[in-house]
Amino acid sequence: MQRKNCFMLQAIFFWIIWNQNIHRSEESQVRGTLGSSVTLPCDYNTEQHGILTTCWGRGDCSWIGCSNQLFQVNGQNTIPAELKSKYKLYGNLQEGNVSLTIERLDQADEGRYCCRVEIIGLGNDKIVTIDLTVVPPLEESQVRGTLGSSVTLPCDYNAEQHGILTTCWGRGDCSWIGCSNQLFQVTGQNTIPAELKSKYKLYGNLQEGNVSLTIERLDQADEGRYCCCVENRGLGNDKIVTIDLTVVPPLEESQVRGTLGSSVTLPCDYNAEQHGILTTCWGRGDCSWIGCSNQLFQVNGQNTIPAELKSKYKLYGNLQEGNVSLTIERLDQADEGRYCCRVENRGLGNDKIVTIDLTVVPPLEKPLACYSKYNSTNSTEECQSKAQSQQEDTFAFCNIISLTGTLKEKACNSSDTGFSLETLSNFSQRMLDDRAQWQELDGKKQHEAFDYFLLAMEAAVIEAGQTLLRDNKTQWSSATLGVEIASLHRASVREEDITTLGAKGNSMAARTSSLIGDGTSLAPVLLAFMSYSHLETMLHPVLPQGENNSSARIQFGSQVVTVTNGNVRRRQLSAVINITFRGREEGDVGGGRRFCANWKGSHWSEQGCEEIGSNKTHIRCSCSSLSSFAVLMALYELKNPVHNFILWWITLIGLSISLLCLLLTMGTLFCFQSIRGLNTTIRAHLSLSLFFAELLFLISMFVKKQPVLCAVIAASLHYLFLVAFAWMFLEAVYLWFMVLNLKVVNFSRTRVMKRRMMYPMGYVCPALIVIVAATVNPRGYGNKNKCWLDLESGFMWSFLGPVCFVVLVNTILFSMILWILRNSIASLNTDVSTIKESRTRTFKAMAQFILLGCSWAFGFFQLKEETIVMSYLFTILNVAQGVFIFLIHCLMNPQVRREYCRWFNQTCRQKKAETTDTMSSPVIISQVTVLRTVDSNTTQADVQWMNMYTEK
Repeated sequence: MQRKNCFMLQAIFFWIIWNQNIHRSEESQVRGTLGSSVTLPCDYNTEQHGILTTCWGRGDCSWIGCSNQLFQVNGQNTIPAELKSKYKLYGNLQEGNVSLTIERLDQADEGRYCCRVEIIGLGNDKIVTIDLTVVPPLEESQVRGTLGSSVTLPCDYNAEQHGILTTCWGRGDCSWIGCSNQLFQVTGQNTIPAELKSKYKLYGNLQEGNVSLTIERLDQADEGRYCCCVENRGLGNDKIVTIDLTVVPPLEESQVRGTLGSSVTLPCDYNAEQHGILTTCWGRGDCSWIGCSNQLFQVNGQNTIPAELKSKYKLYGNLQEGNVSLTIERLDQADEGRYCCRVENRGLGNDKIVTIDLTVVPPLEKPLACYSKYNSTNSTEECQSKAQSQQEDTFAFCNIISLTGTLKEKACNSSDTGFSLETLSNFSQRMLDDRAQWQELDGKKQHEAFDYFLLAMEAAVIEAGQTLLRDNKTQWSSATLGVEIASLHRASVREEDITTLGAKGNSMAARTSSLIGDGTSLAPVLLAFMSYSHLETMLHPVLPQGENNSSARIQFGSQVVTVTNGNVRRRQLSAVINITFRGREEGDVGGGRRFCANWKGSHWSEQGCEEIGSNKTHIRCSCSSLSSFAVLMALYELKNPVHNFILWWITLIGLSISLLCLLLTMGTLFCFQSIRGLNTTIRAHLSLSLFFAELLFLISMFVKKQPVLCAVIAASLHYLFLVAFAWMFLEAVYLWFMVLNLKVVNFSRTRVMKRRMMYPMGYVCPALIVIVAATVNPRGYGNKNKCWLDLESGFMWSFLGPVCFVVLVNTILFSMILWILRNSIASLNTDVSTIKESRTRTFKAMAQFILLGCSWAFGFFQLKEETIVMSYLFTILNVAQGVFIFLIHCLMNPQVRREYCRWFNQTCRQKKAETTDTMSSPVIISQVTVLRTVDSNTTQADVQWMNMYTEK
């Protein structure tokens, strides 16, 4: 009897446990809004069981029936009359849908509800336990959406009453007319613009007036106020619906991506200050009703991971503060899947459950640049030794290779901790600030070093990008380098996706699928866009012989940029990549022949790139491969190399003649005392500055171009030509004073130009300009072609600016001088010597000014394309300056000619006297006074010439 009773008790016990398991398996939670309706789901299969009796009650289900029963039904809606206003059965009872709808929810409705479907057989009842939570309603016209999901913003009108109306949707408050920040407008047809269709949908029946807006794939940018305006006929009859959209995070289920062989942390924490130390378990798979299914371990304020799991799983967080995040070491494919973290809080249903899906992806490959050439050249000494064996002077080249090789080695051999961005920043700053070492290299060595530099920078940037993958896209910038990196995942790429990156005002756009290429690898692809500052000022761009049949002088018209997917063995693209360059000088990207080019490893090439558009500040290129890119410009072209040979000989012969003429001019103006004056002093110093400038230029034609020597010559030429223009300016001022004195009757009111003011203006002012220019830009002297000012950085204006000022002021002064002389000649006798002398001097000064000014004007136009005629004019006018000055200031000056005759006669007579002294017979010489009549027009020099010694 006792054994029988024991058996019955065990049966009852197992039945209770089984029944409780059924209860828990059908347990769910429902949230309802205060004042609205909510439906508690419950159903059964009538085809299998037929019509069954069902009861609804409050609280947990009892052993039999429902505790605190509300009502019972059996295929018919038999809700008591007093409950019908509160509870509804809208489902089809004949099909087993016994879901309960509660109307007009209030706080008293919150709690547990039980639905029991009485199925024939012991323990076969279906029990559904539902916990109802009543939350406050959102404010009117507020909608809440979940991040990453879809949400519908309601808006409709009565189409039967009003017909089809025009409706617009916009962001922000509605304006007086239409929608502010309008998204789109519809009138009975779904006319959402193509670019918005992937984001915004109209799923409602527009013909019935349902214009509700559905927003797909919600993100934080979608949060805010929306306006729906239905434009009804009549003033003020528009229907306006304003909706505030709030985007909330999803339930605590997240995804984490880890790299094969590395470590990954699955986040989970709680507030230890509020709840105290709680028991936490970690398991594999979904969380069960109690504890963790497939439990890995359990902790309670102490790190009690079992010894056999400690090598795999770590708790690095502070458990006393509630950080129970799990770190998994040495990831492999078996670690992929769902993990559950359960924090057991006090109270029913208060446990915090975090579900995390872990995806394990293959590691990124090392950058391709790590497998390139120069891996054996690791030191300056090794490179120098090799250079000495080949009898080459390559210190600068070896220094660049050594420094670049060190960076590359650090990048390619970096550990899991990643590559330091500080190292990359310091290296780029050091390499791009030292312009001299790049310019010391000849074309071949420079291109070789440049190619190795680009490869090392690609490796370093790709390696650094692996440490910055917290975001899908990472930007980083320094003074010399701008970088943006994108992580592209093959599984999530669609055919129409476009990837855009940019740095330092330059940008790129390309089809993502083309950048990734074909393949099955799940490893992410790193795409890097790099923009270098100042690198273009250090290089000598050269095109291959086949692309540059004319001896064009090429320079950069943009910064150098690099686009690389450095860890993928793919350079050629299936679709073009569009690159937008910012012009080197804002507001001016024109001038010369311009073309897009890409780096081919040893030279720049136009093949594979073409220009597709431009505006005042930017140029857009389309290229078919990944490489380094730039915009190149041909400032001018000499169509035949023979022209270079001819111009060289014209310069050599012309400068030699010009130097001789300038030397004769200086000897004349400095030696003949009778013609000395303020005007001859100015001309003498003008000739002196031009003489030394042309002599220095002639020497530079035969000197090997060394950066330091070339910079000194360029600075000296800059100073000497500025001195020449300064003395031309002083001559114009002198003539201006002289002409003004024509009108002065009282001698005390005459204007005099003082000598002590001339020399500071003639020599000190140009020196100050050169000093300031050299201080601001010490690299502006010397370029790759000649020892002259840098034409690419705007430094040329330190010369052209003062020259333009002198040209402008002299033009004004000469115009006013001519006007005064015209009036003086009209009112006085044209034979007055003072007026004639002033007019003659003015025309000579103007002719000299025009010659020097025009020569530099032709030199400015020579910077344009197709200007071979300008090149000849510039060369001929410059070499003719000395000849012209000697001609107009010496040979065409009657006073100077008389001095030449006197000097020639004295020289001849002295030679004759010396010949007479050598004769054997004595000769008596006496002084004879010759008397002549001297008129008022005879100059003092003529009087002195007549008092001469004659032979007795």
